[in-house]
Amino acid sequence: MFAVESDQKKCVFLEEVKRKLQLSNLNIICARVENAKLNLPAGQGKIIITARAFASLSDIFNYTNGLTKNNNISSPTLLLPKGKNANIELDEAKKTWDFEFKTSASIVENES
Repeated sequence: MFAVESDQKKCVFLEEVKRKLQLSNLNIICARVENAKLNLPAGQGKIIITARAFASLSDIFNYTNGLTKNNNISSPTLLLPKGKNANIELDEAKKTWDFEFKTSASIVENES
């Protein structure tokens, strides 16, 4: 499992959480997501990328496109909780990207 974070202070925090919770299978990568180099084992199986309150869908697709190309990942699943502007972001992303999606209602916020 990998956590990619570009902010050095947050990386230090994540390393401390990893240590205290004894998460030996968690690898903290301190880099911008589009530049991150992951040491993936051969036959890594299904790749799931998740991000919350990170960027618009189009920007996330751009960033993860770099991540997947740099790490030889094909067809990752993206799990992206979005807010009340999700439909606007979907419409905008459809102009540039070819992707399948499924939406579900938020249990936390009625408008999401």
